[in-house]
Amino acid sequence: LLSLWAYSFSAALPLLVLLNLATLVVVGLQQWHSRKSIKFQPQELADRLLQVQENERHRLSRELHDDIGQLLTAAKLQSEWLKRRLPEDLQSQCTVLCNTLNETLAKVRDVSAILNPRQLASLGLEASLRAHLLKTL
Repeated sequence: LLSLWAYSFSAALPLLVLLNLATLVVVGLQQWHSRKSIKFQPQELADRLLQVQENERHRLSRELHDDIGQLLTAAKLQSEWLKRRLPEDLQSQCTVLCNTLNETLAKVRDVSAILNPRQLASLGLEASLRAHLLKTL
């Protein structure tokens, strides 16, 4: 009985070795393929980073323009309303407040435009540059 088992084992040994070898090859190929798919190309990473930055700039621009811009506009309107109802000796102080709010609102709009140049997207580079030059000169 022992000799029959030894004969069966020796006959099956090459088949077992071949199956183990095939298993190792398949596992090795799977690991190689998974490592290859994990590696991102530098250009893909750079493109993704630029897209994330662009999305964040658009979000910040919208928040500045919509939220903070609205609040500053409301404060400016309220200060102008208040100025019309104050005694003359206090109106000059309210004028300073109105001017400060106007200046702050203009700066918020400028920062919002820098973060998300809507004009550039809608008009193109040449027209946007012309408009900017006309505005600043």
